[in-house]
Amino acid sequence: MIRVTFSVPIDPTTLSYVKLLAGSAEVAGTRSLESGGNRLVFAPDAPLAYGTHYALDFSGLYDVFGRSFAGLPPIAFRTKPAERPFGDMDGDYQRDLADVDLAVRLLLGLGDPADPPFSRIDLNGDGRFNVADLVLLARVLVEEGTIVLGGKRAEPIAIEARAMADGEPNRHRVVLSFPIPSGARAGLIEIALPRGPSALAGVAFEGIETGDLRRAVDHGILRVLVTPPLAGAPNPARASEAEGRLPALLFAGESAPAGIEVRGISWSDGTGGVRFFRPAGGEVLAIRSAGSLELRPNRPNPFNPRTEIHYFLPSPSEVRLRVLDPGGRVLALLVDRVELAGWHTAVWEGRTDAGAEAVSGVYFACLETSAGTRTVRMTLLR
Repeated sequence: MIRVTFSVPIDPTTLSYVKLLAGSAEVAGTRSLESGGNRLVFAPDAPLAYGTHYALDFSGLYDVFGRSFAGLPPIAFRTKPAERPFGDMDGDYQRDLADVDLAVRLLLGLGDPADPPFSRIDLNGDGRFNVADLVLLARVLVEEGTIVLGGKRAEPIAIEARAMADGEPNRHRVVLSFPIPSGARAGLIEIALPRGPSALAGVAFEGIETGDLRRAVDHGILRVLVTPPLAGAPNPARASEAEGRLPALLFAGESAPAGIEVRGISWSDGTGGVRFFRPAGGEVLAIRSAGSLELRPNRPNPFNPRTEIHYFLPSPSEVRLRVLDPGGRVLALLVDRVELAGWHTAVWEGRTDAGAEAVSGVYFACLETSAGTRTVRMTLLR
């Protein structure tokens, strides 16, 4: 907002002649008068750029007595340079997921450490650039959030929240499902925690709870950082427009929350670009009950010789869980009984019902219930 006070009132019919220029380019904005017409107000439609020279030209103005301002020179000024936030490794005056990408590339030897100044990437000031600097950057992102310059638009995406039992009494898992952009690497999800009897008990990725590094709660805001793996894989999820299930929120209480507020999701593309997303139907998502049969991938997988198989029954049911070879022949019958609703676990020791050791190869766990049939692929490596 730019305000200029004159000693005489301005003729409001001449306001359209006021121009804010950045070089020869005119800046779009609205013009108005305050203080009885003596004060000119120019409100730019977008934030002014940092470190840029501007000129406010009002030579086309007239006062209420019909006198022209043509003899007055433009008011020239320069906006202050942007302050570089802590964690800005790539030098764009922002702290965002692109800095995570750069740190990971440098750690993997995929970038030139001499490209950014060493003082910019040595965040902890120990004279070295290593994983500790990436850890510090991650902590700052989840505890303080990103710092992004104006002009970023969030794209609408479909996000779904499902609640299901977590396998422990009075604990519930709320899974967020949303599309992951092609080529996505680092991701940051910001959630306003719901108020009510259920309290956040943890955050899980693929069934494994994370530590404090990947989550931080600040005044009811939960930020979850999904970092690229240091093994050099293309992204933390999948490299296609596939459905993501990141993260799962674990709540303790008699029931799961009725709704959850997703403030935003951002993903980096590995080339310095960051895309921003928002829920297409509004920030507050209704959490619907899973209410369906679920068979999770066995853990561990591959395995030798023992693996666990977890499944969820939405209601009491007769259950049959069998291990099949690729030809459909039954090698082992693990469960054959009526079971109550909830989570259950079965174990396969890598042997047939006759006691013989199964050879290395691919097998299938087939779950049959009154709610349907589910199958997962298992790999035995001896």
